[in-house]
Amino acid sequence: MFLHSVFILLTVIDIFLFIYFLDYVTQTVKYETVIDRVKKQTFQSMEKNFEPIKKEDLPPWEHLSFQEVTVQKSGYFQGFNEQKLVNYCAENDLYVSFLFPKGTFILEKTLCLRVYGKKEISKDQLKNISDSADFFSGQPIDRNADYGFNQLAEIALKGLSPGINDSATAVLSLHALFSLLQYKMTHELPEILFDDQKTGRIYRPTSTFLESFEKCIVPIWNYGKDDQYIQNELLAMLNQLKNLDLKRKFSALVEEWIPKI
Repeated sequence: MFLHSVFILLTVIDIFLFIYFLDYVTQTVKYETVIDRVKKQTFQSMEKNFEPIKKEDLPPWEHLSFQEVTVQKSGYFQGFNEQKLVNYCAENDLYVSFLFPKGTFILEKTLCLRVYGKKEISKDQLKNISDSADFFSGQPIDRNADYGFNQLAEIALKGLSPGINDSATAVLSLHALFSLLQYKMTHELPEILFDDQKTGRIYRPTSTFLESFEKCIVPIWNYGKDDQYIQNELLAMLNQLKNLDLKRKFSALVEEWIPKI
């Protein structure tokens, strides 16, 4: 009798756990949950790695002789171990200029970076620097905030597709994108990395506010130009962004798009 009661109790607990699991899965895959998670992860990545925008000069080592390095196998350039490479360049008095921003898919044998030096650069030095670059698939937002922008834009475009036709989801993604763009108006990933002696050692191209706007917002505008809901929200967000641009750095861009809506 006791074992029978225990079995009944365990069965009831299993049923409740199964119901909880189904509810958890349902909530997790909701578009609004995914959008909120991607937005938070992107904010965290930017707050960790970005700095207030400041004018940076071109790399001061471009007058030096250099060696070029090509990609050995096609893949997504995911960045490099920043501190390790900066220290290596400082120890060997070398400078590195990457030619593509993180997240770029680079074909095999494409020129991807240049190594500059005041002396002859050895093959071992080139190999060590080449090996520092990471190439792998995936979109880790913690390593590259641009992936978060891309994912939100993809969700918006899928929401606007004829097969789904979910303008509400597209608008949620649009709101998330503009909140991220607001931060990117005043912050950016530094392009030049310095060693402990404040000497610039590495140049890495990074995406700008303008590039993120054109890559993410413009396709949504093109895809949703016949959707009045999307157009109204775009206009509202653009006007807010314009008012928040206190230094008037991007107002011309915003004003260019407002009449199109």
